[in-house]
Amino acid sequence: MLLFIIYDFDLNCLTPSFVGEWFPSIRTVILDWLDMGPEGNPCTPAFDGFLATYLNIRPQAYLRRDAITHNNIAVEMLFKSLLGGNIHRSPEWVAFAEGFNMHCRNGFTLSKAIRGISGGMGGGPELLLSYLVTSHIQEPSALRDLLHFECSSRSTQSLQSALGTSTITHQSLIQDFLEGQGLPNPTLFDELVRPNINTNIIDLSTLHTPMFRCKMFLFASTGSPLLDASMDKIE
Repeated sequence: MLLFIIYDFDLNCLTPSFVGEWFPSIRTVILDWLDMGPEGNPCTPAFDGFLATYLNIRPQAYLRRDAITHNNIAVEMLFKSLLGGNIHRSPEWVAFAEGFNMHCRNGFTLSKAIRGISGGMGGGPELLLSYLVTSHIQEPSALRDLLHFECSSRSTQSLQSALGTSTITHQSLIQDFLEGQGLPNPTLFDELVRPNINTNIIDLSTLHTPMFRCKMFLFASTGSPLLDASMDKIE
């Protein structure tokens, strides 16, 4: 909602990369809908549950649609799933937005300041908000207390033998990976992994960002790329 206010209620600010970072399941459903096209059959469990939850409608109502209607439905899916329909028009949010964008003496507003400052970061307000809200996961050390290792000496010896070093452990191997950046082996990734990745779920445009490895590790371990302070240990 903050991003929506910063961009003067422009829905275009909710880019696939931003939505994917915070609401990966919503991004997946909407991109799957767009990929399906107007000729596709919307009567699937994923669309059925999504449309019933956020649009209060069954997918059978959209069996006959043209390209324009199909794209408009995707916009409505995005709007209602993230913003709750007309929530931004409620008196509380209107008052908040007016206060948030209160003009200074020279006509400047907080939204303009955020757009100006964050524009220098190269990622816009969405990147600034991501850094502010997820400051607790901006370093791999944030995961350290969540990891629990139980490895037998035989397992450790096998690992050391395979890698040709007597100093490495399972714990140090994982921590070194999380603290790294980019692809450990780009060739194998392109040959074996990339063809099998659903890019509607995993945004590969963030592949070389510092926290990509941590988010994918969380995704693989917990089913979510976001850190939950109340989660159990990752073993």
